[in-house]
Amino acid sequence: MVKVDNAESIPNPFIISAPYPSKRSYRIGEGLSFYVTLMGSACAFEENVINAAEYMCEGKLANTQLTDVQQIYNMEWRDEGVEHIPACTELTVNFITPTEIFIKK
Repeated sequence: MVKVDNAESIPNPFIISAPYPSKRSYRIGEGLSFYVTLMGSACAFEENVINAAEYMCEGKLANTQLTDVQQIYNMEWRDEGVEHIPACTELTVNFITPTEIFIKK
């Protein structure tokens, strides 16, 4: 969680997803796809994330090439169809990586 000047107490969540289990090494020509999902106020950093991905190819990953960047989902939330979603009283989440959950800041 990162705090920014314009959203001091609002979480700026994001998720980085890559294939799991992943390979340890890639050969020339093999591709690695990963996804960055921005939520809430983190959506304001879309351009920063794209720039960071491009910058990775100039630094430690200098022998790589960024071949595609896509915005798959729009930031707009809609309530269409919400009446067809069944009520939920319990949610189970299984994490595949170590996770910290902060309550009350």
